[in-house]
Amino acid sequence: MSRRDGTAPADGRGRVQIRYLDGRRFRRAVLAGIEWLHQQRDHLNEINVYPVPDADTGTNMSLTMRSAAEGLKRQLDRAIDLTSRDMADHAILGSQGNSGAILAQFLKGLSDGLKGKARITTVEFAQAAERAKHAAYAALARPREGTILTVIKDWCDHIESRRRESEDFVELLKGALAKARESLKRTPDQLQVLKDHGVVDAGAAGFINLLEGITEYVETGDIRASAVLVVPGDGETPVSHARLPYGAGPQLLTYRYCTECVVRTPVPAQRSLLESELQSLGDSLVVVMGDNVVKIHLHTNEPRRLYEVAGRFGAILRRKCDDMQAQHVHAVSAPRGVAVVTDSACDLPPDLLAREPITVVPLKVIFGDEVFLDRIELSPSGFLDRCRTSSQHPKTSQPAVSDFLRGYELAARHGREIVVVCLSGAVSGTFEAARTAGAQFKGAAVHVVDSRSVSVAEGLLVREAFDMAEAGESGRAIAEKLEELKTHVRLFISLRSLDFAHRGGRVSAGKNLLAKVLGIKPVVSFNAEGRSFSAAAAFGNHRVEAKVVALARAEWTRYKRFRVAVAHMDAPEVARHYAERIKALAGIADVPVVEATPVLGAHSGPGAAAIAVLGLA
Repeated sequence: MSRRDGTAPADGRGRVQIRYLDGRRFRRAVLAGIEWLHQQRDHLNEINVYPVPDADTGTNMSLTMRSAAEGLKRQLDRAIDLTSRDMADHAILGSQGNSGAILAQFLKGLSDGLKGKARITTVEFAQAAERAKHAAYAALARPREGTILTVIKDWCDHIESRRRESEDFVELLKGALAKARESLKRTPDQLQVLKDHGVVDAGAAGFINLLEGITEYVETGDIRASAVLVVPGDGETPVSHARLPYGAGPQLLTYRYCTECVVRTPVPAQRSLLESELQSLGDSLVVVMGDNVVKIHLHTNEPRRLYEVAGRFGAILRRKCDDMQAQHVHAVSAPRGVAVVTDSACDLPPDLLAREPITVVPLKVIFGDEVFLDRIELSPSGFLDRCRTSSQHPKTSQPAVSDFLRGYELAARHGREIVVVCLSGAVSGTFEAARTAGAQFKGAAVHVVDSRSVSVAEGLLVREAFDMAEAGESGRAIAEKLEELKTHVRLFISLRSLDFAHRGGRVSAGKNLLAKVLGIKPVVSFNAEGRSFSAAAAFGNHRVEAKVVALARAEWTRYKRFRVAVAHMDAPEVARHYAERIKALAGIADVPVVEATPVLGAHSGPGAAAIAVLGLA
């Protein structure tokens, strides 16, 4: 006979049986599972090789379920349908990454299956689990076996097959967990990339962690670190030992950005219509359907196009875009003493960032009410398109302190110290945001350096910092050396006009008109305090280009050793001319040429080109 608290008398082995789940019992069990998943996040990050080896599956699943926990903590009703509803709603809004989005859709399906229930039996739980399974598969445009989906399916199928054999949740969940663990071990047989790395699927392992915490709580009322995941074929090796091989080197990913957004729709959206419009933009598409809220996850090279499509279905409430290429480079790079962080104004060559673990924190470019992450959500070409079509003059904004903290978290995976090189503090609050974040960060010692410059001049200092880190210099020694080197860096920028300076309020209408009438082309540089000033001027484009080359040459002839780089904003011919002149005059075989960040373009305008010189000795 059942007791009033929902438990049954102990069975022959002295174990208490649980005959039903209500909202309170469900809440406590899931919170225990979330805590156990959170504790295992680093293990999951280390074995993350599918769909992209970017070492963040554990973090994303933990963040998704911690958002779900907020819903659980706010809903204190005894009814399980209300508890599961708030859990699912918060999971959808806070879901992160591929596996996190799938998990959120699973919870939404489970919540739908529990609708109208105050408390449930094992039979009713099995029915809800079956609905959750189908919801998880429906979230993906192209489901793959050997992933979290397979383990979800096998767990749910076991519950369905045993639902009438046992009225005891403890027995049912323990058996289903054992079945799910067997399914996890088989994932490398279903995905070759897992077998190649000797790991199980990280998303599937995260689902197991969640189940372990839930089952442990249901059985004992506590959570213990008793369960250890193993690599298939080796019953002794914890998954934390199966880390991605450092020596393999970074791959060039097909799709660079993990892009997500939450859309509030005026009417329920059609999943098929959304999927048909988004599939051509990338892969790993996951569409999580809530009540008039849709969460979209996509790996793409065009985040802005995803937002454009999503915006046609409703109002975008929030969005997120992570650089998976950078995450992947960090995941396969060997730990070192010092990690290097910079901001997106540095204009380093894209191929360098694609292969070296330099963390870049993006600034923001603003057109009216639209805000874009520099170089992630808005490329140089996209910026130029906006300039041609928008009536709004572009503005820029510094990264938030939280943006730097995220960058430091990534960098700290590889360095006991972090050196941060920022664009000039005299023209942006980026340096102060980096310093504030450095004072708050506890994962490593942080040394922040104001470059007193922008664009490729800042980039030359970043490259020097990285080379010193590679050579084994300490963070403090690198920062001290950079303080000296930044007095030896100069940047000379040729402008086609003063239009953008005038539109931005830095040049009067009279001066702009006079320059146009006389054909005067200015050269902009930065002084020792990091402020821009007019370094020279010339009549006509050819003369101003010759003036920039002459100024740069006068600078590099002061040194025996120096670095030079070129940047441009919609002026590739001018940039090539600068590079060829530098090669001829300085005898340098290779001069880096990069498209300048929209952050620089917002102030200089199209047609600008620059030469940076860093004196070394």
